[in-house]
Amino acid sequence: MSASTDELYLITSIWTVPKWMRQENYDGIKNQVQPKYYGTMTLFIIKFLEAYREKGIEFWGVNYVNEPTVNVGVEIYEGSEEVFTSWTIKRLAEYATEHFIPAMQYHFSNVNILHFDDNRNILISNYFRYMKTKTNLPKYLNYVALHSYSNSFIGTSVVETLKSSFPNVTIISSEFCAGQGKGVQLGAWSTAEYYATNIIEELNAHSSAWIDWNLALNLDSGPHFSGTPVDAPIAVDAEKDEFYKQPSYYVMGHFSKFMPRGSVYVSLTSSFPTNLQYGAVLRPDGLVSTVVYNPTSAPVSVTIKDEEQEIDVIVTAHSINTILF
Repeated sequence: MSASTDELYLITSIWTVPKWMRQENYDGIKNQVQPKYYGTMTLFIIKFLEAYREKGIEFWGVNYVNEPTVNVGVEIYEGSEEVFTSWTIKRLAEYATEHFIPAMQYHFSNVNILHFDDNRNILISNYFRYMKTKTNLPKYLNYVALHSYSNSFIGTSVVETLKSSFPNVTIISSEFCAGQGKGVQLGAWSTAEYYATNIIEELNAHSSAWIDWNLALNLDSGPHFSGTPVDAPIAVDAEKDEFYKQPSYYVMGHFSKFMPRGSVYVSLTSSFPTNLQYGAVLRPDGLVSTVVYNPTSAPVSVTIKDEEQEIDVIVTAHSINTILF
């Protein structure tokens, strides 16, 4: 926090509760929090935030549960308690509107509430439609958090539906990682290209922020609990006291460095069919930052233009490029 030149926005994610607060099986779904403990669960979260505040650490945002539609628990180690809690749409909405939101408004009204915080799925719109029957939702629905793990088979239509119903909501891509099942792959350009594709897709699907699940991992893809090794932008070799910046680290830099906080999304259109992937923002300094990724094996000549100027660029094969003008 002291090293950052800009204000650091911290987000915390609520994953689970003690096992005695959960139901083993309810309506065929295990690990649901028992309704009689909703108040206790909320108090846990408030105490958590208060403990950090006492240390001088304030959070920008908090969810009320991580991936609530996950119905299968994940073991930290053999025989351990499961770390996911699962929710029906009805129960999640009741918990949020009757317990979590009122408590946050009373104790931490300055902290943003990140709703849903799950993968894209058809339950998003159903969830918020149900919540509208419980409370004056638009007053509290400022941020919706979405994970990226279902993007390959669930398109952006569910996001468009959400935005059409709640046009003022801000969407955050709150969790992404690559290399599932493969672990850390030093120097893997394919991982970097996967990052480029995902960030550009999320930018064009209304996301105003994007978060990697892992800042750094060791060479064994740890520490982790899920038994599914993943990759990270920074790999740490503790034995050699070294760390390595992966290609994905530099891909992220095309966005974090050249699309600073306060930038506004700009829609781009192509005059011909193309395999190029691209996204653009208008920066606070008045420059337009355009990122173009070429996933093909051949270079592509591109002309980027607006009403006042144009620029010609050759986008080489399997490259990511940022153009400021």
